[in-house]
Amino acid sequence: MPLPPSVDGPEPAALRRYVDGSPEFDSPRYLVLRHLDALPDQELAPFLQDLGRDARRITDAEVELLLRSPDPDARTVAAWMIGVDRRERFRDRLGTFLRTAKERDDAGWSHCSALALLGTRKDAALLLAYLKHYLRRPDRRFDQYLAIGALLHLDGVLGSDHAGPLLVPGGLWESWATVHEPVPARTKEHFDGVRAAIDRHARLAPGPRPSGNDPRPVRP
Repeated sequence: MPLPPSVDGPEPAALRRYVDGSPEFDSPRYLVLRHLDALPDQELAPFLQDLGRDARRITDAEVELLLRSPDPDARTVAAWMIGVDRRERFRDRLGTFLRTAKERDDAGWSHCSALALLGTRKDAALLLAYLKHYLRRPDRRFDQYLAIGALLHLDGVLGSDHAGPLLVPGGLWESWATVHEPVPARTKEHFDGVRAAIDRHARLAPGPRPSGNDPRPVRP
């Protein structure tokens, strides 16, 4: 699916570089990100280093073009770059994408991961609001199991207990979940591992920051 044209920005081919990643890797970036936890250790570091460099290099205008793209692969990569480089100005967009999902798909993994990587109480609040709404909808099985894992991860980072009231016996999670849903603690472990790998490799990757993109401190 083509990327949307830009009137005064880079050509779509230049943006495609961010979506596909470096040609030195066997699989395109968007596909690897959907199964990041399955990447062998010897491939993880160089892949995340490359992601980190591009996350610092891409401009906010280019991120916006990827988010507006009809191509879900472009939106997947945009979400990860927002999280890796802590582009907090896009936080509410991620929350909107998560809240308006029409089905369970790979985008939920990207949006929940990005909010977990932004790592503040504002991100926890977006996940909590999503869960309070959609855990009351047993007819809608979208990304609740991912959101609860991301929220548990943030509780661990922030020293908070946003997820606790949802997980009590007879609570919203128990009333929604089936035996087929992943255990929340196990899903949290996935986000813990992703955050550790991103911090270790992607956020330490050297690379230029485009003008106009000021460093973004973490604000709990």
